[in-house]
Order: sequence, then structure tokens, then C-alpha cells
Amino acid sequence: MTGSPARTDFTSLSLTAQEQRDRFEEVSVEFASGDAEASDAMLDLLTGDAIKEWRMQDATFWQRVKFRSRMLRAIDLGEQRKTPGAAEKKAGGR
Repeated sequence: MTGSPARTDFTSLSLTAQEQRDRFEEVSVEFASGDAEASDAMLDLLTGDAIKEWRMQDATFWQRVKFRSRMLRAIDLGEQRKTPGAAEKKAGGR
């Protein structure tokens, strides 16, 4: 994960709905590609910080990112189980 996503305004009202969806998907993929425990811990921290600052829209965003990143990881693991050697191809063929 690069930079500090906590300081980026992902839920700005100046963004179109499509831009918000694109950013949501981009951030979800980034968290899904990292270590699962570290990603979940970071997302819990981001959600907690948003709640402390009464930024409920941001807190909801981070909860959605956590759920989506877990879904993406599960899909990826399912694909690896279906295709023998998929993990090796993915690691070596990027």
C-alpha cells in the first residue's frame, strides 16, 4: 500500500458517482493485494479514526473497502484452487 489513504478525500461530494466507484474499486484492489491481516488492521484504524472525527461517510467507505477487499481475496483464492499452478503463474508472470 502506498502513501496514507486516510488523508485522501475518497468521498468528496465534488466527485461524480462514477469517480467515487472507480476510487472505491482501486483502493479495494490495493488492500486486497496486501497482507490480509495488515490490510484489515489498517482499515480498522482508518474506520476508527473517521468515527472519532465524526466522518461517518468516510467510516462507511472504509468498511465497504474492507468487505470488498476480503471478497477479492476470496475470489483470488478460489481461482487459485481451481487452476493448479495459478499462484506460480501469477507470481512469475506479472
